[in-house]
Amino acid sequence: MADPGRVAESFFHDRFSIDQSIAADLIATAMSRGGEHAELFFEHRESSNITFEQQAVKSASRGTTQGVGIRVIQGDAIGYAYTEELTREAMRSAADTAARIATRGDRVGPVDVVHFESANYYGPAASTVDVAPVDKVELIRRADDAARAFDASIARVDINFVDERKHIMVVTSDGRVSGDVQPLVRFNVTCLSERDSSRQTARWGGGGRMGMPYFEAHPPESLAQEAARQAVVLQSAIEAPAGSFPVVLASGDSGILLHEAIGHGLEADFNRKRTSNYTDQVGNLVASELCTVVDDGTIRDSRGSINIDDEGNLPGYNVLIERGTLRGYIQDRLSMKHFRAGPTGNGRRQSFK
Repeated sequence: MADPGRVAESFFHDRFSIDQSIAADLIATAMSRGGEHAELFFEHRESSNITFEQQAVKSASRGTTQGVGIRVIQGDAIGYAYTEELTREAMRSAADTAARIATRGDRVGPVDVVHFESANYYGPAASTVDVAPVDKVELIRRADDAARAFDASIARVDINFVDERKHIMVVTSDGRVSGDVQPLVRFNVTCLSERDSSRQTARWGGGGRMGMPYFEAHPPESLAQEAARQAVVLQSAIEAPAGSFPVVLASGDSGILLHEAIGHGLEADFNRKRTSNYTDQVGNLVASELCTVVDDGTIRDSRGSINIDDEGNLPGYNVLIERGTLRGYIQDRLSMKHFRAGPTGNGRRQSFK
């Protein structure tokens, strides 16, 4: 299987003539005022979205965004600039702007950059972005038919097919260049069940870092039938009694509750700023001894997996809580330095901006 990092590097070279010598020159500009660390984050994102309501396509769109974000770190201060124009002049101007955060320290000369191999938890060619819209609509219509056939009470079915493909390349002042091609697809079905005056709605879907083979393992009919089943089941649901009760969470989407309850509190930057309930708690019992929490960015084809993070580090299998004891935090570069910790593969960006 092709190295996704090499594929991404070739993409930026072939499309925008960005090679290692240009990247090294931009790093030198970013470090020209004595910053401690600099990095370039190149991104090219293609996305599409089809919305289907009342048995017809309501909207369809496709878009592309691209650019480079340049970050310079000096102590706790950060200089950041970006440009959507991937020309040498525009990128150098952004690098010079980011460099101005640093006004002291030793100047750094040109840095030789070398390829750093990415992981390979999904294929760089696994994307639905280039699939013809008519083929995507066919999957949508199959789901719509299956949901309506599930039960006579299903009165409305809304479906959303959204996907993207990102090429990223990260170049750092310690001489590493790495990259990734990140596909992502999501297929959502919402069903409305009507019985007399009762209206119940349920939503189900799936996706991951896969192409069309995803729908061979997860046919659109099965996704739609599950949404319809839940909507119908809600027709006979009763109000939960008041009071405190034990709650058992199944695997899957209920992990979102765990993420919201403690996930953000285990991010190292909140603990570095001492705004988390878990500050200074490493080594202490923070949960039931039955509880172990793992952040895993290495699950094959999973939506949350990555081949490199957005700071150029490999993802990991990070045990955060082990049998109730807090073992560590999820780290980015700034927090790694503060806690003298190793990388965990958790440096994430919303975009190059």
